[in-house]
Amino acid sequence: MSVDADPPVAGAAYIRAGGGIPVNTRRLAGVLVWLLVAALLGLAIYLAVSAAGQDSRLALLRGRGVPVEARVTGCTAVSSGVGMGIEYWNCRASYTVDGRTFTAPLGGNRKLVDAGARLPAVAVPGHPDLLWTAAGVRQGRSSTVGYAAAGVFAGVGLLVGAARVLVGRRR
Repeated sequence: MSVDADPPVAGAAYIRAGGGIPVNTRRLAGVLVWLLVAALLGLAIYLAVSAAGQDSRLALLRGRGVPVEARVTGCTAVSSGVGMGIEYWNCRASYTVDGRTFTAPLGGNRKLVDAGARLPAVAVPGHPDLLWTAAGVRQGRSSTVGYAAAGVFAGVGLLVGAARVLVGRRR
């Protein structure tokens, strides 16, 4: 007994036991371009929000921060790349503000610090997770690079989107 199969669609790829699936490559390319535009604009927003958050943290530390002594409790290596070399260190430290002891990530430092070492730091009362080295607060700068990168990605995203619209209108 034989079962008649549907004839394959002209120009479609053959998929074993499934038949062909016609793909409109022009529509697929358009969807991919819009996904690229969305990704670029999303990255621009992320970078701008991240830069604003960094500026806000520094302003809070400089405006309401109080000097404390931080005792390093340990550091974790952060690595990346093919060779997995150590890029920098994330350290945690304990400190006391208003008679209460807290443990938090130690910002403003990317070097390895021995556990138990004591460092001058700045903490913000009411924000127990905001602890930076005093040197990091002094040397901290505005996140202009983050804002510039956000602007570049937003500009490229808008240019790609505008180009897609213009190409679509010509057809």
